[in-house]
Amino acid sequence: MKYLRLIGIFLFIFILWQVDWGKALSIVIGMDYAAPIVAGLLNIAIMIVKAWRWHMLLRSQKISLSFSDALRIYVSAYYYGALTPGRLGEILKVFYLKRYCGTSAAVGLSSVLTDRLMDIYVSFILGCLGIYYFRLLGSMSLLGLVLPLLSLLFIGVLFHRKSALFLVDRFSRIFLLRRISARAEVFVREFTGAALAFITPALWLPVAITLATYAVFFYGCLIVAQALGIDISYLDIAIVVSIGSIVSMIPISIAGLGTREAVLIMLFAGMGVGSDTAVSFSLLMLLTFTVLLGLVGYVAWLLTPFDKPQNDDLKLEKLQDD
Repeated sequence: MKYLRLIGIFLFIFILWQVDWGKALSIVIGMDYAAPIVAGLLNIAIMIVKAWRWHMLLRSQKISLSFSDALRIYVSAYYYGALTPGRLGEILKVFYLKRYCGTSAAVGLSSVLTDRLMDIYVSFILGCLGIYYFRLLGSMSLLGLVLPLLSLLFIGVLFHRKSALFLVDRFSRIFLLRRISARAEVFVREFTGAALAFITPALWLPVAITLATYAVFFYGCLIVAQALGIDISYLDIAIVVSIGSIVSMIPISIAGLGTREAVLIMLFAGMGVGSDTAVSFSLLMLLTFTVLLGLVGYVAWLLTPFDKPQNDDLKLEKLQDD
């Protein structure tokens, strides 16, 4: 399994081998350099706002920490996430919470997954709509409309606590968790209880934050694309980038290298955009998003102790119920 990520790397190398670097370089040289700079600054701002969203989720679980501490943990975890397929490295946040405030792995994982799923769900919805919009599956493209509707129906079921608990019970039986280990069943139930605690009317604010950050992110993508001479609308760039993001989560690469470029080349080709321009756009987005935020995350990781917490570092403590 660990060698699967090499597929994306080999694909990335193959794509780069096919690029006309003279043409790609002329495209980049002739662009407005203010665009990637603005996009990079917007991405940093988005990261800060998303850390605030995670901070809100933790507060709803009665886990108290300052926003600055939440920001350091969040950005540090992004650094690890950028190095792993599907950004699985962001699970580092669970270990920080467990070590510094005694939060169980199940409770910690509930906030991390809820935070991550909010982002994935937006990309999923837009990606599905893109399948229908671009007719990527031919006669099966109608699934691009059906899947979002089914997902909304599933979320609606989760808002009914008894129905949600019933689904978890069926899940544990299907996957034989009760036979594998009693601890596995306890973990699932603790995780479920913690996750379902988020499903309240107050969830509208984290959802609104998610939508707002994506709106800003797609704007950053748009100005970079237009700076490269790509004539594309806001809706089209949002759909294209979302499809690329979903595909890049398939664990056959690192940071989506190769898979993302292949998807962008295919989708942009339908708009009359050459592969050299598509690759230039992908690499610029890689620099202004993954690399830039990864470097910021690395600095945050250095400033966020893990092995030996000190009194003035990460003042995390679990609030006791009154």
